[in-house]
Amino acid sequence: MDSIDASQTRERPKANLNAVNEDGKSPLYFAAANGRDTIVKTFIKLGAKVDLATEDGRTPLYMASWMGHKDIVVKLISKGARPDVSIEDGSSPLYAAAWNGHEDIVDILTKEDIDINKPNSENETPIYVAAESNYYNIVEKLIASGANLSIASIEFGPPLTIAAKTGCCAIVQKLLEDKSALKDNPKALYFAAENGYGDVVKALIDSKADVNMVHEEFGLPLCAAALKGHNSIVQMLLDANADVNLRTEDGRTPLYVAAESGHLDVVLKLIDGHAKIDLTTDEGKTPYIIAAENGHSDIVKILISHHVEINRTSTSGRTALDLAVANGHANVVQMLINSGCNVARATEDGRTPLYIAANNGHSTIIPMLIEANCAVDGATLSGATPLFAAVSSNKKEAVEQLIKASADVNMAREDGMAPLFVAAENGFIAIVRLLINAGANVN
Repeated sequence: MDSIDASQTRERPKANLNAVNEDGKSPLYFAAANGRDTIVKTFIKLGAKVDLATEDGRTPLYMASWMGHKDIVVKLISKGARPDVSIEDGSSPLYAAAWNGHEDIVDILTKEDIDINKPNSENETPIYVAAESNYYNIVEKLIASGANLSIASIEFGPPLTIAAKTGCCAIVQKLLEDKSALKDNPKALYFAAENGYGDVVKALIDSKADVNMVHEEFGLPLCAAALKGHNSIVQMLLDANADVNLRTEDGRTPLYVAAESGHLDVVLKLIDGHAKIDLTTDEGKTPYIIAAENGHSDIVKILISHHVEINRTSTSGRTALDLAVANGHANVVQMLINSGCNVARATEDGRTPLYIAANNGHSTIIPMLIEANCAVDGATLSGATPLFAAVSSNKKEAVEQLIKASADVNMAREDGMAPLFVAAENGFIAIVRLLINAGANVN
């Protein structure tokens, strides 16, 4: 009789279906996530735990809901998988399905005994993420299932706000069927106006959204539209009686932000709508000053034509001319000179427009100011002249221009430092030569 190998009679060890890898993922997890229906059924039949979760709380049901595997969701629930188990950040299987647009799975899960308003750690509910992703049918189903429309996410607020922010007009209109959706909600109209969603803006206005509600962080809808240059939305808001002179918390008006951003058509529309042109921000800046600072010559021209105070200063003591010069906006500088700006006026510490131009090396602007009779040797309180500023900043062309305009090369600061000393100390060889050739006293 043939002998029998003992290894052939030994019972094979059974595979451990509940073993997990280093992330806590089980064989059933992988099968559910990848839509392997037959394997899922087999694993469950052989004793796989249906609610075995990863380290961050993801169960096979969560993954099947996330990936959209309807039949596996049904199978897992029928075998006792809990549809209310959330992952580490609070997201539920319903959240996962709603986020990814799996309408059929949302149908299944809403029929279970779960909290359909359960938020994640950011306080985002399933209806919030469905609205954010523009899944109208899911939003509709969740509303029909009793979704709470007032739960606000930490970042943006309730579902209406995120729908308005992303431009989902059909969803906005659906959410607005609940008359309480707009209560204490200043962000929805703001975001729609900011992003240029005219249809959403209209829907919100038609539902009596407060066009003048100021949000402490974001501001005013009219400012948002003006800042981005959404001319048609500016008109919609004005037609809805938006206050054209209402200010944000830091004092900016719609006209100010339009001037700041260079939107001429919006500036004209706001002026036609009786915007006050000389209202100031907390920094003391007017629309005219900010337009000059940012180089918007067409807007500066319009505002000057409306009789702004052209030599007005901000709280820091700087005029439109100072700021245009500092930023090198030559076309604006020339316009301001031609309009009669005071080129001799100095800041509190004595810096003239020419000093500012020299310090920044704006060689196109320096001749403009010299021609306009800005004092070539006008000194600061410490005695620094425009030439001293140009030398200190190593602006060779500016030094040449000022020497050509007969700047005093030996005029020293109050501490005795002359331009030549500064150039030599810093190793500005080319400027040292210029100054010596112009008669600087080497002793």
